[in-house]
Amino acid sequence: MNRFKDKELTEKKQMDIIKASKLKARWNTILTILTIILIIVPATFFLSVAYYSVSSKANNEIIAAETIYSLTRPNLQIGDMEMESEITPFFGLHLSAPLYKQVGGVIFNAGDYHTEITPGNNQDVTEKLLINDIPMSAMDQEYVFQYPSNNPLRNHLTLGWEQLENVSEGTVSEAYLSLDKAYASEEIKDLIAEYDIDLVWNAVDTGVEKEMVDEEGRFVSPIGYPENNEAPANSNFESEDNQELFMEQLQFLDQHEAMVNSIRPDISMAAQERLKYLKENDIRIYGIVVTGPSKEILKMERQEAFKGIYIGETENWNWNKREGY
Repeated sequence: MNRFKDKELTEKKQMDIIKASKLKARWNTILTILTIILIIVPATFFLSVAYYSVSSKANNEIIAAETIYSLTRPNLQIGDMEMESEITPFFGLHLSAPLYKQVGGVIFNAGDYHTEITPGNNQDVTEKLLINDIPMSAMDQEYVFQYPSNNPLRNHLTLGWEQLENVSEGTVSEAYLSLDKAYASEEIKDLIAEYDIDLVWNAVDTGVEKEMVDEEGRFVSPIGYPENNEAPANSNFESEDNQELFMEQLQFLDQHEAMVNSIRPDISMAAQERLKYLKENDIRIYGIVVTGPSKEILKMERQEAFKGIYIGETENWNWNKREGY
């Protein structure tokens, strides 16, 4: 009898020892993982900060995003002074900022820009718009501007004048105008001088707009510059002249091609090809974005220079608020 009890006690003791050992091993594993986390995470965070700060990569990412929007998204810009950046462990960078558009006399929030950047120039860019997006489809070759020698005029660029006829007097609109030929900047100003409108963006002929493909056969986006073109904060752009700054911005995009491709993998910026063309030719404009009273824009139909029109946003009257812009 005692022998059987001793055997049972021995087996129980062995099970307790095994359980205790497993529990100890589990706690050792947890403590090891916590130690690794407490050492590695702060270390990688510090290295991430150094990587983005010392190398100026974070600043260049911000400048690249803002420049791409200014040059390829007509009348839509990233809020430069409201850009928020957050460096995360394991070399991650999160950028976010509001997007702005001018319609009539008011510049308003049109949405938000977000991107998550991970090692290897991988980016997950998301754009949340509060407005209707404009036709800018490379795959469908449907844009808000049409190159002067391309005929016939695409259907979506023939409807704008009728739209303006049907809106009320008390509205302001945003209009994308395709021109009958490419004009110099001063000629554009002469064309619109008699109208009570604001010129907000210029589409530039860079030698690839007829086919909208670069020399390698990749689709390109229309490109141009805001009429009030401004260098992003913390950039090294020096010029205050619209067109000279535009050339500097193209140069930046060319120098940071990999970064640019990660932000806009769907299209080619063709920055180098475009720079070469513009250095050999004058900057000439084949499309413009204007905003102002809807009926004032409608008056522009009388001029043959304005070949096609696409109407973007239309808002209630706010033209009296335009002073200061």
